[in-house]
Amino acid sequence: MKKIFKYLILLAIVSFSVMIISCEQKNKNELDQPLVMKEGLLYKDSTSTVPYTGRHKSKVLDKVIEYEVKDGIKNGEFILYFPNGKIEMKGTIINDKNQGEWKYYLPDGTLQTVGYFKDDFPDSIWTWYYQSGKVFEVGIFDKGVRKGEWKTFDENGTLRVSRIFENGVIKDSTVFN
Repeated sequence: MKKIFKYLILLAIVSFSVMIISCEQKNKNELDQPLVMKEGLLYKDSTSTVPYTGRHKSKVLDKVIEYEVKDGIKNGEFILYFPNGKIEMKGTIINDKNQGEWKYYLPDGTLQTVGYFKDDFPDSIWTWYYQSGKVFEVGIFDKGVRKGEWKTFDENGTLRVSRIFENGVIKDSTVFN
């Protein structure tokens, strides 16, 4: 009787494992189903008549891209993953335009850049980092154009270069030793 009981438990575990593996396989297959763009809106496939709404994951070359769509328009969180599964970039899209804070990472997961978008243009302060986490460069964009003072630092945090931009053009530059 104990042998039959052990056999039934083993059978249940194997059945459960097979079920989980088959569910995971379905999720992997979903990544290969790109949305279709028709008349400026995203649809589940070419035969759909209702614009897509939901979270979507797909492959772009060797990377996974994941984003929210509402009524056929990208709206919400956007994430791009490196092939190793770590996040490469993460931000928000509103009405198909990058908005607010965006973060960019190196393949090892180290933060590389933090910047802000307004209506799909870099806007406000942007900061780039060394792999150590120390600031490499910091500056301000205005509608995608560099403006004001931009500072570049060495790995020790010492200011090495200061540049002044007007309308995206360098007006003054100082190099520090």
